[in-house]
Amino acid sequence: MTYVPPQPEDVVQWVTVRLHASGTISTLGTIGDKVMALHLLDQARDAIKRQVPDPGKIVVPSRDVDVMPSLATRDMGDIPIAQRGDP
Repeated sequence: MTYVPPQPEDVVQWVTVRLHASGTISTLGTIGDKVMALHLLDQARDAIKRQVPDPGKIVVPSRDVDVMPSLATRDMGDIPIAQRGDP
């Protein structure tokens, strides 16, 4: 097998946070290292604050609104695993 040296963009730690339609939140990732996982979440919060500077916006969960999507959607069960965005 050919040796591939580590690359700068290699993923070494990750945390995924999901908000489900029921209102529950799930987390997944390398969260065994509590300090690092919390650091990753802090960095994500800072990035969001930089990209969305207006704190006056109100975020309404999807279960509280009834709108038609502007793009075609599929239920998760109908999406191949490779296309779900999971690592």
